[in-house]
Amino acid sequence: PEAPAESYRVALLCAGCATDLEALKVLGVDHTVLYACDRKPAAQEFMRSRFPKEFAFGHLFDENESAIAGCGKCLSHGGTCRVDHRRVPHVTSVGFPCQPFSPQRHRGGEAPRCGEAQEISGRSGDSETAHPDFPSIMEDWLRYVKRCAPQCWLVEEVPGFAVQHGDDGRSFLDVFLRAVVREGYAVRVFQLDHNQWCKFPRARLFIVGFGADAGHKAAAEWFTGELQAFLALRELGKPIDVFNTEDRECGTVGVLDPAATDEAAMADTQASLVANERAAPWPTWKTDSGKIHAAEGIPKRSQQWTADPAHALHGVPDLPRLRDLLDTCYAIAQKSKPGHTKADVARSLYCDVSQSIARRPWANTLRTATQNSCFYAFEFDRVISGAEHLRLLGWSSRRLTAGSLTDRDFRSVSGESFSLVWATVLHALLYCNPYGSWWTA
Repeated sequence: PEAPAESYRVALLCAGCATDLEALKVLGVDHTVLYACDRKPAAQEFMRSRFPKEFAFGHLFDENESAIAGCGKCLSHGGTCRVDHRRVPHVTSVGFPCQPFSPQRHRGGEAPRCGEAQEISGRSGDSETAHPDFPSIMEDWLRYVKRCAPQCWLVEEVPGFAVQHGDDGRSFLDVFLRAVVREGYAVRVFQLDHNQWCKFPRARLFIVGFGADAGHKAAAEWFTGELQAFLALRELGKPIDVFNTEDRECGTVGVLDPAATDEAAMADTQASLVANERAAPWPTWKTDSGKIHAAEGIPKRSQQWTADPAHALHGVPDLPRLRDLLDTCYAIAQKSKPGHTKADVARSLYCDVSQSIARRPWANTLRTATQNSCFYAFEFDRVISGAEHLRLLGWSSRRLTAGSLTDRDFRSVSGESFSLVWATVLHALLYCNPYGSWWTA
């Protein structure tokens, strides 16, 4: 297609680490950031330090309300700034808070409830009121759509958003879709998982809306067809290079360097885990551990992993609960691989040491990361750093130099990020929409 008639205008709400902006840079798309909003200091610093050119013009607010109201304290320019709502975003990207809708949330650390949808509110009722945060999220979003009228938008949310809640049998997604369709958008919903590219899972719903100026139903059908064609090529194993040649390093998505032990990151991780342990100790971990040992038929106080002097446990503080967690994890893995060497058992074995043992937070693959996840890789004998979490999601290591950000900051923003690979694919299709007003004839 011909070049855009003007710079592609982008806005971000609940921006996190602004994966969308990194995707547009990877694609080489000339774009202008109108504003981005996020209340987390770590996310704000990440955006300012990684995208200085974008925020030389674009506003950075700490609340979505500032973008809706058109005025607020701007972190990129200092003082109070106004938003010119006459400059309508060509695309607005939104990462609603996922915690209210995540199936991973459960009560009391009960292992059987892990991964199951729960009655989030603790009371019955219809979907609009099944979680106290949902009405405010919906209200803010609809106020934004009415005031700012983005031509198209991309919402990212956890799959639990589509799970039925309440007595009416509807999901939050049902209520959301009815509301945005009433505002004049043609909407399509897709579930995509980062593990289609590497071993790091991150299943997410992507909800895409097209207004009249973006082609409405015609654009929605075109987008759906193009994405399905892309997925078909991916299923056939066709080589698809979604990254430009300037940043070839991104091509190795999900590859970790076993020797890349960042001592500063390991020290920061240790300090964070100790602080968390003191702030919120796990009073029942010994009982929970005993139950798991009995159920699995493994000896109590099995210390085959942590007692080995060859294992330095980089990044893991010397705390009884964490040592027991790693030893239990290894003992269960060893039981499933009788006759295998220690190296064979350790290969591709991970344990999230930020979690309770009752959750059985171990697997022969990486799990979806949260804002607090801290994966110990048995094969590497170290914790995977927060910056490496973003590497696994597709970011180039050249973009992840620490600066003023700590390892905890990287973990926080990576827990809220979505796959850079899928962001690149989706934004490529949004940008190339032949019905979009940003294209010339």
